[in-house]
Amino acid sequence: MRTGLMTSLVAVASTTTPFALADSDGGYGGHMMNGAWYMGPIMMAFFYGLLALMVVMVLRTFGIGSGATKSGATSAVQESSDAILRERFARGEIEQDEFERRKKTLNG
Repeated sequence: MRTGLMTSLVAVASTTTPFALADSDGGYGGHMMNGAWYMGPIMMAFFYGLLALMVVMVLRTFGIGSGATKSGATSAVQESSDAILRERFARGEIEQDEFERRKKTLNG
């Protein structure tokens, strides 16, 4: 997730940075903070990073995203682990007392 967020941030910053650096007369520098031309791209990257972070936080707050499918994934894993446990018991790899103990542990 962080990789995608960073990729988006870099893509946005790289497409907008040349416009932040250019003066109206076509030159570079001298228009921000008395010649500190590097502050434009830094502040822009900070702003877009903050904006992306806020969007992610809002989406997670409302349960949209990776947390929304967590209960479905958990039940699928539970069913899969129960099936594997039953298969091992059926093949004779584990005894009945171990089967019951592990089933109790898996089901909570």
